[in-house]
Formats: sequence, C-alpha cells, structure tokens
Amino acid sequence: MNKRNFIGRISEIKRLEEIYASSNFEFGIIYGRRRIGKSTLLKEFIQKKNAIYLVANEKKIEFNLNLFANEISKITGNSHIKFSSFSDMMTYVFETIKTKMILIIDEFTYLVSNNKAILSELQNAIDKYRNDSMLKLIISGSHVGMVEDMLAYKKPLYARKTFALKLKEFDYLDASLFFPKFSYEDKIRIYALCGGIPYYLQLFDDSKTLKENIINIFIRPHASLENELDFLFQSEFRKKSVYSSILQVVANGKTKLNDISQLSHINDTAKTSTYLKPLIEMELIKKEFAFKASSKRRTIYKIKNNLVNFVYTFLEENRTSHNLLNPDDFYDIFIEQRLDEYVSLIFEDICIQYLIKRNKIVESSEKVIDIGHYWLNDNKSSIQIEIDICTKTLKDYIIYECKWTNSKVDIHIMFDLENKSQKINDFTVKGIGAFSKSGFTTEVKEKYARIFDLNDLFS
Repeated sequence: MNKRNFIGRISEIKRLEEIYASSNFEFGIIYGRRRIGKSTLLKEFIQKKNAIYLVANEKKIEFNLNLFANEISKITGNSHIKFSSFSDMMTYVFETIKTKMILIIDEFTYLVSNNKAILSELQNAIDKYRNDSMLKLIISGSHVGMVEDMLAYKKPLYARKTFALKLKEFDYLDASLFFPKFSYEDKIRIYALCGGIPYYLQLFDDSKTLKENIINIFIRPHASLENELDFLFQSEFRKKSVYSSILQVVANGKTKLNDISQLSHINDTAKTSTYLKPLIEMELIKKEFAFKASSKRRTIYKIKNNLVNFVYTFLEENRTSHNLLNPDDFYDIFIEQRLDEYVSLIFEDICIQYLIKRNKIVESSEKVIDIGHYWLNDNKSSIQIEIDICTKTLKDYIIYECKWTNSKVDIHIMFDLENKSQKINDFTVKGIGAFSKSGFTTEVKEKYARIFDLNDLFS
C-alpha cells in the first residue's frame, strides 16, 4: 500500500490465522468489490508461510492453466508440469502436496465466467481429497453477485466451504490510519471523499494540504482517479448511461423512487427498481427505511459509495468547467465553498459508526440494539421533521443531532431537537444527544451528558 505498513483487517487476519492453524483441509472464499483490498490481505496473510499464490485473468482457461503450472512448479520443483484441465490441476495439487500448504486462486470469478464447469470440477476434487488433505484452499473474487451465487443452495460449492469472508470498506477510524498527520477535520473530509476503500485511501499524502490532494487525485489532467468511474462501469455495467443518470439524480438529493425514475428519464418505477438492484448489490447505492416507521412506503435511496457521491456531486455536473478551468480555479469555484456542506451529510453516517463501535466496547446501561435515520413528511398535519440518528436501547429510544459547522452546538439547537422529538409518532423518545465538529457551549455541557466532539470520535 504505497510503502505503508499493512493497515486494518485485524479480525480478518485473526480468522485466517485460526484457519491456518487447523490440521484439517479448509476451503474458503474471500470476496468483495474491486479496490477493497482482497489481494493485499491475502499477501499479508501468506507472509512467511508455505503458499502458492495464483492470479487468474480474463483469458482462456488454457492460458491460465499454463500460468498456474509455472507457479506450482516453483513449489513442487517439477518444471515439466502441464495441465489439460482445471480438474487435472487440482488432482495434481492434492496428490502432490501432503503437508500444510495454502493455495490461493485470486480473481477466481474470471475462470468461472468463461467456464462454468470449473465449479463442478472443484467440487469433485474437494469431495475426493478433503479427508486426507491439510491444504488450505482459498479462492477470491470481485464480482460479489457471482460469488454469492456460487455458494447458493443446489450450486456445486454449496456446503463445501469451511469459511467465507466478505470484505467491507474500512470505517472512518481505520481509514484515518492511512494519513496520521492530518487533522481530525481533514480525516473526516477525506473519508467523505472516498469512503473506506484502501486503494483510494493510500493515494492521499498527508505531507500535502487537503486541497493539493484533491487536485492531484481528482482534478488535474491525468489525475490518479480521473477514469475510476469509467473503469467501474466498463467492468460491471453495460448500460452506462442509465446507471450514470440514476447516480447523478440521487447525488443531487432526489431520493424517492418516483423522483429518481422521472428525473433519470426511465419513467417506469418497476424498471427503475430493476436498475437500482445491481447498484445496491455493488454497494454504490443503499435503500433506507425511516427508523421504526409504521409504513414501509417511507423509503429513500442514497449514494453509499463516497467516491461515487463526490464525483457526481462536484465533477460530473461540472464537466465543461472542469475542461475550461485550471485545477486550482476549478477547486476554488466549485469545491471549496461547498465541501463542508457535502461532508455534513456524511458526518451523520460517521457518527453512527462511532456509536456502533462504542456500543461494542463500552459498558453502558444504554446498549443500542437498533439504529438508523428518521424522517416524517406528513402533509395532513403539516409535520416535517428529520432526525439525524435514532437509537433503540434495551430500555428507551434516544435521538441525536449531528452538526458539521464552525459554530458550537448551543442550547437552542438542543431545545429544537427536544421539540422535534415530541412530534415523532412512531416511537417515544426518552433522551437526546448531539455530535459536533466544533464542540459545545458551556450551557450544553452542563445540561446534557450524551454529547460527542471530534476528540471523542478519534479517542
């Protein structure tokens, strides 16, 4: 990772070490979206261990088998290996390697996409040799839907795996480890720009300013992530224009299904739902229900991938200006004044992450068992309220305000939250709290206990 030490993935490494310690055959799958750090994790795991690391590509199976034979020969010492099929390769591995050994086939989904029979061949090899083998067989893939389908009931690999790890994005705290010299504010701003994707995070240089990083990574000609979304669409979607239109509409704040359908010019909510499904599966968009709402109709769609959100919020809509202006001017005109407004929306999710982490490690009588956002737009009663964070504890409901502003949270903000809490008709609020970028006034500190600033978030 750009000359950095390995960062994060503590629980994943621990699980893999437990698997390696086993004296039995193990077969597992590590998967997750592109750029999430699968290969980095696997390479870290196999350091100083007996391992064969194979990387598949999109070429024909014969080409891959030749590559695999070359790598396997380095371990077995047999330079004359040739495989006529995937089954032939697995038979050779199982019959030749009798000691504890890790065999990784990275990007396994490339093999399967060109030859579905490989799944049955792998199943047959596992069934035949698993009882007499100490092999630790790991396959990985970036096509999440395909991997999950491979593991489904009645599919060849069903019930063969002994473990499966789906890699998620880093949370804001692990993400901040990539740039320790930045201030807490800039660490959160960077998370708002690109989320917890390791590949993106390692591009930031904390010896430069945030502005310099944004220009180098996103804005200048040949910027590091200039073509990232094109790469994403080419590898995952055929109808780029439709998906791009949906993402642009949602990034612009239109979150209801009917609005998305109309403004993306699909004009059919059923078709729009069909297009939204792969975007949700790829974790580019998320579907949210109002917290504890009595009606499931109170549903919205939001951008889940922060990089996609940032690009569609600031770059896609301003393509012409991006081409006309020099990078510094583009940043000053289109990003600088709106950046914190953009960050404020993502700050709510960061505060939720904090509450989840805190809930697992801090002993408290207010253990959270559910969490989310709440909104109510009732035209009949003229009630329109939004609550940034709602939690259900073992005893009560507690709500929080999140403020990413340069002003301290004062007593009026807390009183306003108390007033909003009384208008909620889906549950009864018993306590309130707040998160603040800039801290709290003395009056708020004296009156309320559930208040958190950036020092708390990074403690």
